[in-house]
Parts: sequence; C-alpha cells; structure tokens
Amino acid sequence: MATVERFPRDLDRNRSTSGGRVKATGRDPTSPGTPLTLGRAALDPTYGSSARASVQPSVVRVAAAQYPIERLPSLRAMLDKLARWVADAAAGGTEIVVFPEYGAMEIAGTCEDAIAGDLARSLAAVADRLPEIDAHLVTLAAVHQIHILAPSGPSRRADGRYVN
Repeated sequence: MATVERFPRDLDRNRSTSGGRVKATGRDPTSPGTPLTLGRAALDPTYGSSARASVQPSVVRVAAAQYPIERLPSLRAMLDKLARWVADAAAGGTEIVVFPEYGAMEIAGTCEDAIAGDLARSLAAVADRLPEIDAHLVTLAAVHQIHILAPSGPSRRADGRYVN
C-alpha cells in the first residue's frame, strides 16, 4: 500500500491521505550507508521476553529528498521535478521518501514576480495549490508502490492566519 503524508503543525487541518504514521527513520550511526533497523527491539523495552520472542525487526530504506529549491518556470516543471526525485528513490529500493519541511514553498517561485516576491501572496498561492501537489504525490506513490512524506507548506486557518 502506498501513502502520502503531510504533517502540518496545525493538526486539525491535516490533509493526510492515510492514517499511517512514520515512527522512526534514519541510518545506523555505527555503519554509515546502512539503513536503520527498525522494529520492536528499538521501540519496545520488553522485546526479547518470551512473550515477544516471535517478533522480528525489519529494515526500512528511507530517502531524504534534500533537493535544491529553484525558481521553476511552471507548476508543471515542479511536478516533473517531484516525479524525477520519487522515481530515482524508488529505483534505488526506497520504501519511504521524505521531502523537506516547507519544501512546497517552491511553488511560489512558479508564480509571477508580484506574487513570488510578496510573502502574504506567496503563502496564499502555495496553500491554494497544495491539493494539486498532494494529488500528484498520491499518484506517484501508487505508481512506484512507496510511501511519501510530502513537502510541508502553509495551511490557512479559519482566522486567515497561515501555519505550517
């Protein structure tokens, strides 16, 4: 099952497409380049007792998309960029792709200068386009059979303020 998650700080506005959550990710610090082994041993101090002996840890390969923020010519160009990053991660055996916090602000760069250069208008433009980005990422997750933690972006509250 493929999922896309977005975790805004304002959880009542969560646009998550699945109930699942990423609990832990990373690399094993004792062996650089080795995915971190996750499982009961890391999460449950009673692991190894006779009641837990049948549970085996598993390995999850996580890709952190640490890509350059660019001024792209269009939203289509941004969608294509996301597709390339997801495809490359999936080809490398990744199960979870994690995009940067506030990475969706790159959308503002696809707007005209008057919007891209104005914070309030940029926040509105990005918030309005997040559903299209989310839909694209849902499709990519399904095509590549991976999980995606979407780049976060602004979410407009009922009082008109934006939160991440």
